[in-house]
Amino acid sequence: GRFAYILYELLNQVEVYSYKIVDDMPVFEKIQTITTMGPKDDDVCAASGMEVSKSGKYLYVSNSGVNSVICYAIDQKEGTLTVTFQTRVCSDFPKMLAIFPDEKHYLTLNNASNDIAFYAVDYEKKYSIWEGKPIKVDKPHCIYILQLEASPEFNLPWSSRFCGAFLGCEGADISVLPQVFISVDEKERSYIQIWYSCSPGIPMDF
Repeated sequence: GRFAYILYELLNQVEVYSYKIVDDMPVFEKIQTITTMGPKDDDVCAASGMEVSKSGKYLYVSNSGVNSVICYAIDQKEGTLTVTFQTRVCSDFPKMLAIFPDEKHYLTLNNASNDIAFYAVDYEKKYSIWEGKPIKVDKPHCIYILQLEASPEFNLPWSSRFCGAFLGCEGADISVLPQVFISVDEKERSYIQIWYSCSPGIPMDF
């Protein structure tokens, strides 16, 4: 890549840098600073999660405190950000977020309401909307989505909407972290694997 993005939690800003290699050393130049807050957000806002879509076309930020997600379009030539939409989420304290591989959905990991909530995106109309049933977890902290090349060796109900199952147990090792498998494409019959960490010893509720 040619650009770097830094999220500042207390300043509620994203800084954009261009970079290049000079004499085997990276050289960074700041080219933009943009707020993550809406015009009516107050000082309880705390920018907490950031992710770039797989295509590199969009950057998402979750704002705890004011419970919002903001999506920016990334200029493919300059690397600068332009607001596409901002959504008030249905849960409390969206500490982290993750974008699905289809880039038409994202989820928020909500630390205070103890759940994972799902949203569908319409880039043309510039909004996102809550979709599906939240998954209850306890004090979640971080999350990662991995698209699997092959279906897991067990059966799950197929649905064009969201469905899930729980595997594994809580712990620091990613191999034993809780996992959620979600089908989002009935035609391709593809699975999404979600890894997340939370407080130990808490049962999962689906």
